Amino acid sequence: MPDQYLHDRTPAGTWAHEALNASFVDAVICSNTWATHGFRIVPDVLDALKARLAIDRRTSGNHKLAIGHYLDAALRHGPADVSRQISSAQAFLSERMGLVDSGRQSTYRVGPQARSLVMRLNQALQEADHARKGIFVVSASVQALLKALDAEGELRHPWTDAAPP
Repeated sequence: MPDQYLHDRTPAGTWAHEALNASFVDAVICSNTWATHGFRIVPDVLDALKARLAIDRRTSGNHKLAIGHYLDAALRHGPADVSRQISSAQAFLSERMGLVDSGRQSTYRVGPQARSLVMRLNQALQEADHARKGIFVVSASVQALLKALDAEGELRHPWTDAAPP
């Protein structure tokens, strides 16, 4: 799936919860393939991500959810080819009228597909004459995931589909 959006194959309005749950399951079952990687995320997007994480932990009863699961899900579903990455960065910057803070570097655990994509990202953007835009590609992918999660509603317990006790 490296050169396509995974959510292209799922029904509209259902990909985000499914992607987040799949990321979590992969992290548990294949933990040996997950590794830490350094990320920069625009501060307001990171704040929104942290807020959503707190809500999802509460509504799903899954207190093991982590930022890395969201990053992994977002990157797996974000654009994989450089032209789409550039377009997403430009749209992200345009939406904010170019006024963004670069944030701080933090490390998070992600799966091999997401890690591979982000490891190639900066080099690919440099080669396309769009250096130093990786933060905006990552932030745009996270923002897209957050918007989809909001549209899908509360994250529920995966096998009971009920709120935690």
